[in-house]
Amino acid sequence: MRTGVLLVHGMGEQSERTFGVEFERAIRPRLARRGVGDAEVAFRRGYWADLLNDRERDLLAQLGRGGPLAYRGLRGFVVNALGDAVAYRRAPTGGRSVYDDVHDRMHDHLGALRRALGDVDAPVVVVAHSLGSVIASDYLWDAQHPATGRTPADTPFERLHTLAGLVTFGSTLPLFTLGLPKVVAVAPPRESPLLSPAVRAVARWHNYYDPDDVLGWPLRTVEPLAPLAPGEHAYADAVDADHAIEVGSALTGWSPAAHVGYWEDRNFLEPVADQIAAVAIAARPD
Repeated sequence: MRTGVLLVHGMGEQSERTFGVEFERAIRPRLARRGVGDAEVAFRRGYWADLLNDRERDLLAQLGRGGPLAYRGLRGFVVNALGDAVAYRRAPTGGRSVYDDVHDRMHDHLGALRRALGDVDAPVVVVAHSLGSVIASDYLWDAQHPATGRTPADTPFERLHTLAGLVTFGSTLPLFTLGLPKVVAVAPPRESPLLSPAVRAVARWHNYYDPDDVLGWPLRTVEPLAPLAPGEHAYADAVDADHAIEVGSALTGWSPAAHVGYWEDRNFLEPVADQIAAVAIAARPD
C-alpha cells in the first residue's frame, strides 16, 4: 500500500505555485536513499492562503491611505501573519467562518490525496508548519470528536483514521491554549483506529523548533492545567519528542527569520525523511 503525505503551510502570504515544491524535490531523493521509491509515496500540498491573501492586501492598502506609516515591510508581515491567526480563530457573528473554510479546504486536499493513492484508506503523514500545525490539530480534533459536527469528512482517510505520522515545526500551538481552562492534546497517531500493526509500531508525532524562532515552541511541556478525563491526552503523552534544531541560512539562521527556514534545511529534511520512510516501508504489503 502506498503512503500519503499532506503538507500544510503556516501563516503569512504564500504562493500556491511555489509552496511545498522545494520540500518535495528535496525529500524524494532522501526517501530513495532510504529505499523508498517515488511510486510508494504521494504528496499533496495543502494550500489555503488564498482564502485570506486578497483580504489582507486590501486591508494593507486601506490602512496605507490613512496617514504616514513607518516600517511598512514589517507592517505587511504583521497583517499577513497575525491576520491569518486572528481571522482563523475569530468566532463568527453569523454564517460561515474562516475556520470552516480552511477545514473545508483541508478536506478537499485529503480527498484529492486519497484519489492519488488509488481511492484507498492508506496511511497518511501530515507535515504542518506554524499556524498550519494549529489547523492540522484542530482538524484532527474535530475528526476525533464527531459530535462537534465541524469536520466535513466522508471517508476514514479524510477523517484521519489512518494518520500514521504527524510532523509539526515552528509550531504556534502553545499560544492557542492560553484561553482554555483545560489543555487537551489530540490523540496521537499511534491511536489512529485503522492502522495495521506494522504501521502503528512506527506511528509518531515529532515536533521541531529552532531556538531562534520566536514563533516555534516545544510542545511536551505544555501542561493540562486541570485533571484529564480517561482517554484524554496531555501533550507530554501525545507528542513523542520535541527536537531543537538549527535551520536557515547564515543570514537568517541566527534570528527570528529562522521561522521560514525549515522547509529546505537538511537538519529538518533528514529526520522527516526518516519518519516518512519508516511509515512507507511498514505500509508495504507482506
